[in-house]
Amino acid sequence: MSARGTSLVRRAFPEEPPFDRIIAAFTTRRPNDTRAPFGSSNTGLHTGDDPISVLENRRVIFAELGLDPDSLTAAKQVHGENIARVTTSQRGMGALCYDNAIPATDALITDVPNIPLGIFTADCVPVFLYDPAKTAVGVIHAGWRSTVREITFKTVQRMTQEFGANPRDIWAAIGPSIGPCCYEVGEDVLSAFGASFQYASSLFQKTATQKWHLDLWLANFLQLRDCGLQETRIIRLGICSACNCHEYFSARKQGSRTGRTLSLIAIKQ
Repeated sequence: MSARGTSLVRRAFPEEPPFDRIIAAFTTRRPNDTRAPFGSSNTGLHTGDDPISVLENRRVIFAELGLDPDSLTAAKQVHGENIARVTTSQRGMGALCYDNAIPATDALITDVPNIPLGIFTADCVPVFLYDPAKTAVGVIHAGWRSTVREITFKTVQRMTQEFGANPRDIWAAIGPSIGPCCYEVGEDVLSAFGASFQYASSLFQKTATQKWHLDLWLANFLQLRDCGLQETRIIRLGICSACNCHEYFSARKQGSRTGRTLSLIAIKQ
């Protein structure tokens, strides 16, 4: 619980075997949060918010999860396709200072216990990965640019290369992010997917006002399925950050100068 008596975390997977060997969670906003523009539960050091406030929020969240906030390992997210395998020597990069985060990376994987991997979102899609057979985990920051570059597919491939993972053993969860109900996009996004994404035609719907809406949840689900995950092991939480901007940060609803939701995954010690 936070100091204000309200839990700031939700679990990405059920708290039962085989998930009892990991911690996978995402943060929420405090109820009736009126602190503008970043909110009172912001976890992103890169937002321009007071770093002391951000670090205190992280401390409260990590205390609830039973983790050391100084061990958080994060990246400088660039909406690209780079994937980093995190080792013991990188534990804590980005925990206390954004400048020290892993450079230019949007997906993190590890098989080392007690290294919480974290990504930050305010509408982009967080994807959690867990292979109980190899005891390996990953987390992906999948905005539309990374999604069209198939970062989710590539991250699973990287786990097979680095850890010998079998995709059929991997579990995935698609966390809170902007849903197709709210994600209006322009012709540039439509063209980008049409040029390179196999299932582009199934991802877009035109509204009554002739605006295109993109389904990033489906786009990432299809990548997970196509790289070999069993559909029954892909958990789609279906939480739209824009519809629920009182609970999750949303750049579409609140502007880019807002707080960030932290999605993290760690192998227990």
